Amino acid sequence: MRKSILFFSILFLWTCEDSVADLLLDCKCDTVEYKKSFATNDQWEELSRIETFDDAYLALCSDSTIAEWTTKDDEDRDVLRKTVIDCDIESTL
Repeated sequence: MRKSILFFSILFLWTCEDSVADLLLDCKCDTVEYKKSFATNDQWEELSRIETFDDAYLALCSDSTIAEWTTKDDEDRDVLRKTVIDCDIESTL
């Protein structure tokens, strides 16, 4: 019984936006676009970063991939692209 109460209390603290956890921890999320190609030696290169204010991502504070697609470069080689939500937790204490 105590474990159940503790579990649901922690779950409530981490998922409720206006909770005690929100006072102690500050979640910062960005929408980031990356590309990976022959030109970047198959390493992901960050193209853009925009601060995200979507409450669903801030409440969960977790990274997730929104979309992935393929384009071609000037020499007709595949360029992989993806857009992700990149979140970091910062302590406010």
